[in-house]
Amino acid sequence: MTTAFCCFSAETLTNEQQLAYADKLKDNNPTEFSQALQNISVELLSPIALETYQYLVAYSQFQNNDTDEAIDALDKLSSQAISSIKYRAMITLVDVYSLTKNWNDGISSARI
Repeated sequence: MTTAFCCFSAETLTNEQQLAYADKLKDNNPTEFSQALQNISVELLSPIALETYQYLVAYSQFQNNDTDEAIDALDKLSSQAISSIKYRAMITLVDVYSLTKNWNDGISSARI
């Protein structure tokens, strides 16, 4: 069964639309979120869209209990990203540390 996003099926979306679709799914439908990420042609993304993709992959890694990989990716994005993903990554990194009860790293990762 194909999931609709607006008036199109997920398979007919552009890469950027697929990215926005995945972003909307990340908290409510992890299975479909993972599938949406797999449908994205990474090589066709702009640099800013690539940062969004990398953020969503890190988010997916955390959902799948790949905590160390997620932390590494989020830490890199929070210090090197050129878009607003920098701040989303930083906030998510603090959340990840909080959920894993790693308070000291959570506080130090909040670079403001």
